Amino acid sequence: MAPGQHVEVVDLPAELRGEEIVLVAGGLLIAGLVACGPPFIKLLYDERWHAASWMVMFIAVGQWFRILAIPGANALFAQGKPYWLVAANAAKLVGYLLFVPLGWNAAEFPGALAGFAAGESLGFFTYLYGMGRQGSSGILIVIASSLWIALSAASGIAVCRFGAGAGWHYGLQLVVAGGVVLLWWSLPVARILRRV
Repeated sequence: MAPGQHVEVVDLPAELRGEEIVLVAGGLLIAGLVACGPPFIKLLYDERWHAASWMVMFIAVGQWFRILAIPGANALFAQGKPYWLVAANAAKLVGYLLFVPLGWNAAEFPGALAGFAAGESLGFFTYLYGMGRQGSSGILIVIASSLWIALSAASGIAVCRFGAGAGWHYGLQLVVAGGVVLLWWSLPVARILRRV
C-alpha cells in the first residue's frame, strides 16, 4: 500500500469476524466462574480459604469487560483508529486509580475488587463509545451476551445457594451449577458449531 492511499474497511457481520465465537466462549467461561467459582474453591482448598471464594466472582466480572473489549478493539484497529486503544487503556487506568481506593474506603478488600471491575468497565465503555462513533453494529451482540451471562450465572448461583441450604457437598453444587450454566450456553454453542 502506497503512502496516502485509503483502504475502505467494511463492517462485516459478527459471524464473519469471529466476534460471536469470542463472546460465546468467553461468556461461557465467565458465567461458569461466577456460578461455580465459590464451590470449586471450597472443594479444592481447606476451610481456611473458604471465606475467600467470593473473590472469584468479582475477578471474573472484571475479566468479562476485558473479553468484551477484544472484538471492539480489533474492529477499531482494523478501521485505522488505534487511538481508541490508547483511550481505553487510559480510561482503565483512571478507573483503577479512582474506583479501587474508593472501593477500599467503602468496603475494604471486597470494595477494592469491585473497584477493579469498575475500572475494567471504563475501558470497555470507551471501546463501546468508539464503536458507536464508527457506526459498528456489534453493540447489540455485546448487550445480548452480557444479559445471557447475567441470567446463566444467576441461575448457577441460585442452584449453589439452594444446594448449600440443602446440605449438598461442594462437588455436587459444582456439578449441578455447572450443568445449569452449560444448559444456558448450549444453544449459542450449538449455533456456532453448526457454522464451523
